[in-house]
Amino acid sequence: EFDDREGPPPPELQYGDLEESAQVAGCELMLDLPDEGSSHFGKEEEGSYDTNPPTSGDHFAAPNEAGSGATADGAYLTKPVESRLVHAMEHGRIEIRYDPNLPEDQQLALKGVFDEDPDGIIFVPDPDLAKADFVVAVSAWTNAVGCPAYDPIVLDVIRNFRDTYRGNGPENVP
Repeated sequence: EFDDREGPPPPELQYGDLEESAQVAGCELMLDLPDEGSSHFGKEEEGSYDTNPPTSGDHFAAPNEAGSGATADGAYLTKPVESRLVHAMEHGRIEIRYDPNLPEDQQLALKGVFDEDPDGIIFVPDPDLAKADFVVAVSAWTNAVGCPAYDPIVLDVIRNFRDTYRGNGPENVP
């Protein structure tokens, strides 16, 4: 089910550098992580990942209605199957994840960043982020940033990450 809420336009970028914006926002950079593999398997629930959020690994490959085993670009109200999300990152997608317990105005601020430039992005609530002590995270193949608290500068972190890592999966698919 798609999230059709409209987020407000994000404020003007204050920090145009990923490392600087992450430091100011108190986020943890997890860059150049080990590649956990990219083999395909036939059952959605088979995947197991060493990072939270996942940044690579074996994943589901059977086609869905869009013709791929990967989650399609878009904003979702519920988290799709993890193995399909990992498959999407293999195709060069980035994923913006948030704790569904975040206040509505913070969720909508994040959604505004998605709405600003949605191509190649998946926006999902992720109750599993709490296990890593994050309320917001953004991930791509072998890279992620996790933020333990929401701060408006997190919007800069997401935009900088998006502009650095979108389209950089090992199997880019437009």
